Amino acid sequence: MAAREQAFQASGGFLDTSDSIFAADIGWLATNGITKGCSVNLFCPNAPVTRGQMAAFLVRALGLPASSLDWFADDDDSIFEPDIQALAAAGLTVGCRSSEFCPIQIVARGQMAAFQRRAFKDSIVVGVPTEFSDGDGTTFEADIGWLSGSGITRGCSAGLYCPEAPVTRGQMAAFVHRAMG
Repeated sequence: MAAREQAFQASGGFLDTSDSIFAADIGWLATNGITKGCSVNLFCPNAPVTRGQMAAFLVRALGLPASSLDWFADDDDSIFEPDIQALAAAGLTVGCRSSEFCPIQIVARGQMAAFQRRAFKDSIVVGVPTEFSDGDGTTFEADIGWLSGSGITRGCSAGLYCPEAPVTRGQMAAFVHRAMG
């Protein structure tokens, strides 16, 4: 098998991930049915993750059951509505505002830390968290500490977590893969 074909298969069969530092994580997600990509044969590793997409990643990763309850008023037109409802039924989200989930809103790294902590808190042993100078005093300080203490992240650069920065699809693949072991 040629090296190019091996790289294609290792990255989940996506045409746009072989040069990504997250190619192995993306491949793992694809192999485990956690991602279907952003379109046919593409994963879009540098595109930001929306809250709807993140719901789908987590629901598939955790194998959450469907919910018949309609938790949010703003997701009726979203392809991710079943994932959003399952995430809410599992107690992993309360939405972005009263009765809204904001499915097309981009997920910031701080928000992602909170989702990860809620989703995986019972299955991961947490050690000493990394001190990030930009995480202190934020809404997500405890979540960021949990995420770093669990070994899921080392931050965005030396001593920084970048809680307001958007999460890319490639980064989300790595966060979910690391959380799942």
